[in-house]
Amino acid sequence: DKMIQDINARTSIIQQQDRTLELRLKQIETEHNAVQTEMDAVKSVIKKNIATPSAKKHFVNNLLQST
Repeated sequence: DKMIQDINARTSIIQQQDRTLELRLKQIETEHNAVQTEMDAVKSVIKKNIATPSAKKHFVNNLLQST
């Protein structure tokens, strides 16, 4: 009987940990989706604003100077 209680207690702890991890995973997935959306938007803006080779060169030069 004591062994069954120990097993049930451990199972309960593991189930709580699983729920916590599932919640954290959902939060991370939401954050990942938001970042991906932002990256797609930035890529789109860059693609629209850098249409010519000279504009690309200017953009890269400015980017390198700011780092």
